[in-house]
Amino acid sequence: MLPATLSQREIEPTSSFPSVSAYFDEDYLVKSLRRTSVLDGHSGPVNALRWNKKGTLLASGSDDKKIKIWQNGTNNLLHSLEDDNLANIFSVEFLPGSNDNVILSGGDDKLLHISHIENNVSNTISVDAVVRRICTLESEPNSCWLATEDGHLRQIDTRINEVNILMSFPESSAIIKTMAVCAERPFIMALGLDEAEVPLYDRRIPSRPFLKLKPGDSHTYEHRTNHVEFSKNGQELIVNQLGGSIVIFDTQRGKNPQTLDDAYKLLEDPGEFEMILRDNLPFEELRSPRTHILVEKNYLKGYDYYGELMATTKTTDLRFLSVLHSNRATCLNERLYPGDWWHSIKECVKALKLHQGNSKAIWRMGQAAVRMENYDLAQKCCEVFKKRFPNDQSISKIEKQLEQRSEFPSRAARIRYDIMDYKERYLGRYNNNTNIRQANFFGSNDQYIVGGSDCGSMIVWSRATGGILGMWKSTLKNANICEPHPELLKIAASGEAPHIRMFECCFDEKPKRDEEEDDDGPYEDPYKYLKEYSSQRTINLVTAYNNAVERRQGRVRRHFSLDVHAGFDRDFERDFNPRI
Repeated sequence: MLPATLSQREIEPTSSFPSVSAYFDEDYLVKSLRRTSVLDGHSGPVNALRWNKKGTLLASGSDDKKIKIWQNGTNNLLHSLEDDNLANIFSVEFLPGSNDNVILSGGDDKLLHISHIENNVSNTISVDAVVRRICTLESEPNSCWLATEDGHLRQIDTRINEVNILMSFPESSAIIKTMAVCAERPFIMALGLDEAEVPLYDRRIPSRPFLKLKPGDSHTYEHRTNHVEFSKNGQELIVNQLGGSIVIFDTQRGKNPQTLDDAYKLLEDPGEFEMILRDNLPFEELRSPRTHILVEKNYLKGYDYYGELMATTKTTDLRFLSVLHSNRATCLNERLYPGDWWHSIKECVKALKLHQGNSKAIWRMGQAAVRMENYDLAQKCCEVFKKRFPNDQSISKIEKQLEQRSEFPSRAARIRYDIMDYKERYLGRYNNNTNIRQANFFGSNDQYIVGGSDCGSMIVWSRATGGILGMWKSTLKNANICEPHPELLKIAASGEAPHIRMFECCFDEKPKRDEEEDDDGPYEDPYKYLKEYSSQRTINLVTAYNNAVERRQGRVRRHFSLDVHAGFDRDFERDFNPRI
C-alpha cells in the first residue's frame, strides 16, 4: 500500500508537499548564489535558454544562428548545431518523448527546425512568419505550439509535419510575441500580444478567451507583453511588460482584485472610528528609519523596507499594518514610474481595509488619482477627507490641483469585470524595447521571482515581502533571460553578449570560477546602485510618457502631462507634513 502522501499525490497532483523550504532556509540559499562558470561558445547575443526536464542539459540559441547543448550548465559543450538555422534564433525547446534527442528551434528565418542531436539530422517546416516562442507539453510529446509575428497561433504535429492554425488575431494586435501552455491544465494557453492585455484561452474553444488579464491602470499605453509563464501549480501567471513591470495574475475566476469598487466602498461612511496618530502607534524603533530613507528619496528601498516589516513583524495591530501600506503608497507616488500610481491606490485600499482611521491612506489615494487623471476618485477622496478629518487642512493641496485641472475631463479607470487585475507587482527592474525579456518563477514553491535588467544585473525578489532579496552583477549587457533550473537553486542567465552566466549556491567566500577578473557577486546595497541607474533614465521615461499621451489624445498637452508625470507639483508635496 502506498504511503498516505504518495497516495494523495496520485489523486491530487497539485497538492502541497514538503519541499526544500521545509528543511532549509531557502532565503539563505538564494542569497548564497554566486557565478560559478561562464559558458563561452556563441559569437552573438544569446536569445534563448532552455533546460531539459531533468535539468541535465541546457540548450542555447543565439544570433549567431547556432544551437548549443551544454552538460548540466557547465562549460562541457556536448553538441553544436551550426548549419540548421538561417537567421537569428529566438526560441529553443526539447521535444518531449524524444529522450532529449530532438531540439525544436525557430526565429527570424520563419521556419520551425526539428533537429536530431545525436545523428545531426534535421528537417524544417515553413511557417511564413518570425517565430518568437515554441511551447511543448509532456502529456503531448508529438505536438508543439508556435507564437509568431503574423498573428497566427500554430499547432504542429511533429510526426507528420502537419501545421494547423489554432487561432488568428486582427491586424490591430497581430504580433504574438510570446505564449505559455499550462502543464497542470494542458488545454489552457496564455498569449502575449503586442499590447498590455493578456488573453487566456481554452484551446478546445479557440474562438474567444475565457479570461483576460491586464493591469487596472488606465495609463498603460506603452505597455506591451513580451513574456508569460505559468507557475508550477498552474494557478498563477507571471507577465513581463515592456515599459511596465513584472506582475503576477491569479488565473482562477472569482479572485479578481476589485480595486475601484473597494475604494469607493471604503470611502463610504464608516460610522465611528479611531483616528490613527503617530503617538498611538507601536514599534517606533521600526518606523523611524523611514524618515532617513525618504529624505534620501530612495523610494524603492522604502517600499521594500515596509514590505519587510509587514512580513517579519509579529503583530496583530491593524493600525500599524495599515500605516505600512500607506507608507508604501507614499513611496510609489514619489517614484514617478508608469504603473506606480495605480499600485499606490491598491496599497491605499489595503490600508483602509485594515483601518478606516488612516488619513494618510485617503490623502495618498487622492494624490495618485489626480496624477492618473481620475478626478472623480480624487474629488471623492477630498470630500471624505474633509468630513472624517475636519481639523486637517492638508487636503487643500489636492483640491488646488483639482482646480488647476478643471478644464480637463476625468479619465476615470473603467470598472471592467471581464478583465482581471494583477495581484502582485515587483519593482526595481528597468527594461527597454528589447524583444527578449524574461522574468520567471523561482524556488521550490515558486516563492521567488528572478529577472534581468537593462543595468546588466540579475535580481531575485521575495514574494513573501514583495521586495528585492538580492541583486547580482551579472556583467551582461541588458540581461534578457534568467532561466531557473527545474529542480535546483541554479540559474542560467544571458543577455546581449555571446556568453551565458551560471549562478549556483556557493558557501565559499571565493568560489572557483572560469574568469577571476569579473565580479559577479551580489551588491551590498542594490538600492544605491538602482537609484543611480534610474536617475539616468528619468528624462527618457518622461519623454516616452509624454509622447504616449500625445498620441493617445491626438493633441499636445505637454504642460499638463509633464506636471503629472515628472513631479513638477512637488511644491505642494513639501508643504504637506504627513500626520503619520
